[in-house]
Amino acid sequence: MSDSPEPSSAARRPGGWRGAVRVLYLVVVVAAFVVAVVARREEIGDQLALTDPVPLTASIVAGLLGVGVSGLVWRRMLHGLGSSLTLRPAVRVFFLAQIGKYLPGSLWPVLAQAELGRDHGVPRRSAVAGQTLFMWVHLVTGVALGVPTMAVTGQLPVWTAPLGLLVLVLLLPGPLTTVIDWLLTKARRTPLPARPDGRDMAIAVAWAVVMWVLYGLHIHWLVDAFEFSAPGIGPVLVAIGAFAAAWSAGFVFLIAPAGAGAREVVLVAALDTVTAADTALTVVLLSRLVLTLADGAWALAAAWIGRRRVTDRVS
Repeated sequence: MSDSPEPSSAARRPGGWRGAVRVLYLVVVVAAFVVAVVARREEIGDQLALTDPVPLTASIVAGLLGVGVSGLVWRRMLHGLGSSLTLRPAVRVFFLAQIGKYLPGSLWPVLAQAELGRDHGVPRRSAVAGQTLFMWVHLVTGVALGVPTMAVTGQLPVWTAPLGLLVLVLLLPGPLTTVIDWLLTKARRTPLPARPDGRDMAIAVAWAVVMWVLYGLHIHWLVDAFEFSAPGIGPVLVAIGAFAAAWSAGFVFLIAPAGAGAREVVLVAALDTVTAADTALTVVLLSRLVLTLADGAWALAAAWIGRRRVTDRVS
């Protein structure tokens, strides 16, 4: 699918109330982001002196890459909906909008992406559908990996393990597009210009798996930074599934910014089988801080890309 045509200069240059709303949004989310970072620094500051810097650095890199790969899941879903973006505008739209998740509620990233996407010719309905499908792929793949892990580690009954894999049928593009059509009809909205097909969904799921592996390695290396973790693939697989389960729990806990609280509880419980309880708690708190900073780093990169774009246009 070819890239969407460049929008008009009017579409690129929001002014008036739209410009004011964007500035207000940026101020609010940056403030919420700073609060999220500052609130956690005292919880783990004393522990950092006890860590091994090599696995800690590896964990930070894995977390940063995991956040980055999540944007590729969204980009593929948007491609399937008929709005292809090259890498630079995709980074700008996705990661500037994503820091909205640090505000209470789940709609801020969706609204921000719909607004920022207009600068690149992405219809509002496609932006909303793209973010919805992006979260859906996250949730379904997270459950598919997380439920069997929680069952194996004793956090769920053993018989629930196969149920996690069964949810993958919810990613079949046929039923998904049928639901999208039905929702648009009920909302009396214009149909989407395209629907994701099997190739789009397969690529998005593949990127999601890469993302979960990176997040799992991020957790595994954090454990290793505090105490030498058990060798072998087992602890790594537990870490991957544990983070996926924790993220899914945080997602359905809608009232907390970025799933705060619910993710930590589930992740501590799941890591209990591979590390001591006090280490698990410290790892979970540090993981939240690392991934929060990763979101901030990608948002800064997106803002820099946006600034370069404006500079290139003026020069």
